[in-house]
Amino acid sequence: MKNTTTEPGRYESMPRLPNPPTAPTILIVRYGADNLGYILHGPADGACVVIDPGDANAFLKVLSAHRLHPGLLLATHGHADHVAGADDIAGRTGCPPIPPTVDDPTEHEIAWREFRLRVLPVPGHTRTHVAYLVDKALFTGDTLFVAGCGRLFECDAATLWHSLLRLCDLPDETLVYPGHDYTLDNLTFAAELTPDDAAVATRLALAREGDALVPSILGEERHTNPFLRCADPVFRRQAGMPHLSAEACFAELRRRKDDW
Repeated sequence: MKNTTTEPGRYESMPRLPNPPTAPTILIVRYGADNLGYILHGPADGACVVIDPGDANAFLKVLSAHRLHPGLLLATHGHADHVAGADDIAGRTGCPPIPPTVDDPTEHEIAWREFRLRVLPVPGHTRTHVAYLVDKALFTGDTLFVAGCGRLFECDAATLWHSLLRLCDLPDETLVYPGHDYTLDNLTFAAELTPDDAAVATRLALAREGDALVPSILGEERHTNPFLRCADPVFRRQAGMPHLSAEACFAELRRRKDDW
């Protein structure tokens, strides 16, 4: 899958894992302090899908630079830093606004032109949070980050834990595109939890060197993201919670990270 990491005024190509010819090209749009949004387009006529358009100017610059025109605006959830640019983009491009179907609480598919987006309800950060699966690319918003997960705003820890388990049912090779780049912070926290974990230490070193770890690979997240490891008794022992259940361990980890 070809990817371009983009900040307003800066465009930089990054090689990624190969994908089938039908997979869309994914442009990563960085805006604000650490937000990530995405543009998906095929090889045809410049029509594209926009996910989490939190900053109109950032997205419009990328769309213009790549001669793309959006036909579908989507959001993983309704927080302003993920949707604030949607109305402006719609008004200036003629694209329809974000459809209300994104709040559908059941798994479903959005089909538009050559794009097929599987919508996965993953409540926890918010009640109506969703993730989008397109081919092997998973857009997780504020549910799953590189080495981390979202805060609890509208649900309890058990709800988010079960949403993360649902995402973990996807294949190892799934590519994770999160809504924020908290990578260095999250890996530093993970390394403090398990200082003898070589895999975590390696990823932390890469992050400190400035290596781009977005997208992440779900199989690697399973082994290095502490919030996905709570069902592992070895991890619970290393983290000092050997007697807690997986769900209770997750809740305690989320509390610790909130106070960290």
